[in-house]
Order: sequence, then structure tokens, then C-alpha cells
Amino acid sequence: MLHPINTGCIQPAKPHERLQDAFISYGRADSKQFAIHLHQRLTDQGYKIWFDQNDIPLGVDFQNQIDAGITASDNFLFIIAPHAVNSPYCLKEIEAAAQLNKRIIPLLHVEQIDQATWQQRYPDKPIAA
Repeated sequence: MLHPINTGCIQPAKPHERLQDAFISYGRADSKQFAIHLHQRLTDQGYKIWFDQNDIPLGVDFQNQIDAGITASDNFLFIIAPHAVNSPYCLKEIEAAAQLNKRIIPLLHVEQIDQATWQQRYPDKPIAA
């Protein structure tokens, strides 16, 4: 079920300061489709969103592109999901956003997964009873 997106906390970019309204940070294993949908809905509403699926050209250093995307964005949207909170890449992105004093907007995204998927993603972690 789709819920309306409350964009009241996203501050539009100041034209003379930034290029993007927001940067989307997410863990691909859990939230790629959610992030794609969020990106589409925000761009449909006129926001300029930095999104790795669209903003990293082939054959370039992706970390430099991510760092530039965070720098160029006024807001940092962090999609909280199990993969993202365990990802060293997402941690690095959050640290960069905090260091640059970005507005960090957490978005909780949790979907139920089956036992086989859990074991595949986290082979060294027990399944909670």
C-alpha cells in the first residue's frame, strides 16, 4: 500500500548554493525498489534528487561521485533497513552528511523476509525466535 509522501521536512535547494534538494542513501539488498520509487515520487513533485542509479556515470570512481552528491545536496534521506544499518558504505555516507552539517531525514523501510533470505544475507547471525 502506498502512502502519501510528506515532503514538508525537505528544504528546497537554494539556487545559488546547491544543485540538489536531497541525496538518497539506502542498502540495495533491502531497499533498492523502495529507493527507486521514492526517487520517482519526489522528482515527480519537482524536487532535484541525487540518486546513485541515475547520477553515477559508468567507468568513474563511484565513491568520489557519492561524496560529490552528498556535498551538492541540501538534505540527506537515509532509508533505514537492516542492510543499510549494517552497511559500511551507508555508514560512510551518514558520516559525510553529518560532517557537512546536512539535514538528515531518516525514513524507516522494513519488509518481512523469509528465513532463507535472512540466512543468505546474514549467514553468521542467528535468527530471532
